[in-house]
Amino acid sequence: MKPDCILHIGHTKTGSTSIQNVCGTERAALQAAGICYPKSPGWSNHALLPASSAVPALQDRGIHPAFWGGLPPAERIARFLADDFPAEMSALPAGTRLVLFSSEQCIHMLPDPASVARLRDLIAPHVGRIRVVVYLRRQDEHVASAYTQMLRDGVIARPSLPEGGPKQLFMYDYAGLLARWAEVFGHAAMVPRLFGRDTLVQGDAIDDLLTLAGAPGLIPADHPQRESNPSADAQGQAVMVGAAAAMAGIGQAASLADPVWRHLMELITEARPGRGWRPAPAAARAFMDRFAEGNEWIRRNWFPERPSLFAPIADGAAGSTPFPEGDALAGPALDMLARVAALALRAHVAQLVEGARLEAHHGNMPAATRMLMRAIAADEAAPLPRLRLAALLIRDRKLAPAAQHLAVATARLPADDAELVRVHALLARAQTTPRAPATRAKG
Repeated sequence: MKPDCILHIGHTKTGSTSIQNVCGTERAALQAAGICYPKSPGWSNHALLPASSAVPALQDRGIHPAFWGGLPPAERIARFLADDFPAEMSALPAGTRLVLFSSEQCIHMLPDPASVARLRDLIAPHVGRIRVVVYLRRQDEHVASAYTQMLRDGVIARPSLPEGGPKQLFMYDYAGLLARWAEVFGHAAMVPRLFGRDTLVQGDAIDDLLTLAGAPGLIPADHPQRESNPSADAQGQAVMVGAAAAMAGIGQAASLADPVWRHLMELITEARPGRGWRPAPAAARAFMDRFAEGNEWIRRNWFPERPSLFAPIADGAAGSTPFPEGDALAGPALDMLARVAALALRAHVAQLVEGARLEAHHGNMPAATRMLMRAIAADEAAPLPRLRLAALLIRDRKLAPAAQHLAVATARLPADDAELVRVHALLARAQTTPRAPATRAKG
């Protein structure tokens, strides 16, 4: 018998990246539960599924350049269709009861029934019953949450709710989305879920999808991949806009294809994670009114027990986050500069420490010592290079300087830090072990 299939198509900004990263890192645990998370469509994001079913103009839309593995997209897609996908599907592990696919690109790469049907025809020969799972987030929150991603992609503009109705804003026309996919897969195959802490299993999209897959609780609550693709707060977003303008001034465009821009976005997001811009409640309600008819159709068909499809919009500060501008941006920009400088310094020190580890591994102790001294010169308060240097000095019986470096590290680390305890033990042992007498040459 062919295994069942869950095709998770997103939506964007509903935990899709976290779902994919968890599934990619926990393939063995999933397979032990009878769930195959294939590799051929992509290690985490199965973007080759929609890319191979899309019209050529949309095949690489919104895809990180590294995804293609150095190949032209058309060549990578051709290999996937001809070899990789059919080979993997014909050799599913024994005990597979469910095949799980996940790619939010399914929504914007496949905007019409014909392209959706091509995806169905690609998957259907290899599986039995197909369920199409899509998470829906209240449209005004969806727009706001997507703003950081828009900036990362190089679409630089001040935040605002877009103009137009459902036909112009098809990404937020959830009724049109469900109708389009239901036309191809059937109404009964559609499994829309509402994205919110009070509507998801355990308040989390990963737990929710795994419950649908018959594996509730499979992934621990503290799994490190649960928080993927974070957003920047409003101050960080404003700095991104300013940074893009500064780059344009020196002839460098902000673009997803530009590694400098991608790295800067990662630094800013790491330094200023949190709640980004949110529109004022009145503007959010007016925006939601444009989708009222479609949202009510979804409620009647899939959520008849709810008084409305989404929770009402909160008033006051709880419902909005303004976007800094003018003089209000100066403080966040300077703070951001300081935070990015600190992150860059930590990365520089970590690189030197790792280089020293590799040199020591190959027996080049003088080079390892030099790299650790450079790390200490860069940040004299960093404890790790002090610990590593103390260990090298102890090895060379230079106990007095080793003790000095160890004292600095001890003041900055918890007493039960494993490496700190280890180096203290090395020093104590060396201090109680007499130096071996030097041997005199004969003759």
